[in-house]
Amino acid sequence: MRVGGHSTKGTTVKMPKFNGALALAAVLGMAAGAVNLANRAQAKFVNPKAFVPPVAHPSRMSGGESTAPLPLPATPLRRTERKRQPAPPALVGKINLNMLAHGKVERYPTETLDIESLMHWTNAALHLQYRYVNVDLNRFSFSPTELPVLYLTGWTPLPKFSPALIAHLRQYIIAGGTLIVHASCGRPAFNASFLKLQAQMFPHRPMAPLPLDSPIYSCLNRIRTMDVRDSLGPWKKIPVYLQAMYVGCRAAIIFSPVDMSWGWS
Repeated sequence: MRVGGHSTKGTTVKMPKFNGALALAAVLGMAAGAVNLANRAQAKFVNPKAFVPPVAHPSRMSGGESTAPLPLPATPLRRTERKRQPAPPALVGKINLNMLAHGKVERYPTETLDIESLMHWTNAALHLQYRYVNVDLNRFSFSPTELPVLYLTGWTPLPKFSPALIAHLRQYIIAGGTLIVHASCGRPAFNASFLKLQAQMFPHRPMAPLPLDSPIYSCLNRIRTMDVRDSLGPWKKIPVYLQAMYVGCRAAIIFSPVDMSWGWS
């Protein structure tokens, strides 16, 4: 099932309003056109998405006239002012993995193309206006009321998280926060490092396949299969697949071990 734009198999996506975190997770499930670019035979992998710069902020200018403080008659002077539009509420915090050691830059490779595509698709599909922000975990409050969703992505092994940081992330998830993890290009090294981190946060709650009757697969549109390929190999259809860790009845950690960003564009 290839997903692009706002329809799958000719069925228009319905656009009801949902809880923000559930809506984002549902859009994640809608990305059924996934591509796994894991090439085990390649010695050094270069992610082509890493060279795409972030989207520039719009430049809003407004023209007007003003009167100089001179005795009448005075000639109005043309002037131009910048108009700052109110920012939409932040729904997602993209974890900055270069700021894990109290300001020490680890030079962890990352990219913003995927989260920009995901937020654009979410806003268009749900007729809502949300944005993402970059998060420095050294300064984050770890309160779900500030950011209900944290987004973690990469294609190389994750840097080391301190025990204090692991405890903060655990508390954030238990308190109601949602962690969405996306393996850019489906790299096995990233997947293994995340599963190790998750086991440190919740040693008695392993990740497991998300059940096919999960509302993530049906609250926007019913998804049952997805198209994947290994590197540049042929596309093949498999049952839709995400992993999750539950806290009570809530999918608190949602993990895609394959690159689903193809379905967000």
